[in-house]
Formats: sequence, structure tokens, C-alpha cells
Amino acid sequence: WGFSNAARIEIDYGTKQRAFEGDVSPDMSMLDALLAAALGGGFEIRYALLGDKTDIMKIDDFTEDGLDDRWHFYLNKKEIRADEIHKVRIKPGDRILVKFE
Repeated sequence: WGFSNAARIEIDYGTKQRAFEGDVSPDMSMLDALLAAALGGGFEIRYALLGDKTDIMKIDDFTEDGLDDRWHFYLNKKEIRADEIHKVRIKPGDRILVKFE
């Protein structure tokens, strides 16, 4: 990768994948990185912060049905609970995988 301060986020929809790289700002969370990817990639994210938990409702055209958490998040191959992605800080060199399962 050409950036020294970059992290990579990959979104796996099951039928297609998209990847983004960008600079990591101080105190950036996984949620911040996802929102930056949406802004740069031109797709929609619908989410809510409920108390101290993140609820991801929609990424691009993929919507959760409310029964199961369909979006799974990984930071450097370690699974992170979806409701905690606003609290998990990232650093340059990190790889985030967002997967619809």
C-alpha cells in the first residue's frame, strides 16, 4: 500500500466485495472508518447509537432484518462485536473486514 498512515477496510456483501484505504486520524474508531468509506465510496450507512451500543441497520443495499446481526466485523482477523465498533480504535496498518453473513 502506498500510504504510511493508512488502514484498509473491506466490505464483503457475499455477492460482491469493495475495498477502501485511507489515512487514520487520531482516535479513529472502526465506525469512523466505515463512515469514511461510505462517504468516499458513495454508499449509504444507517446506524444508531443506542445507549453504549452501535446498531448497524443498513450498509449500501443490505439491510438487517432486526432478528439477527447479519453484519460481522473483524479487526486484523479478530472478530469484534458489532455493537462495539464505535469504541474500538484503529491505527495505521490495520485491516478491517465487514462481512454480511
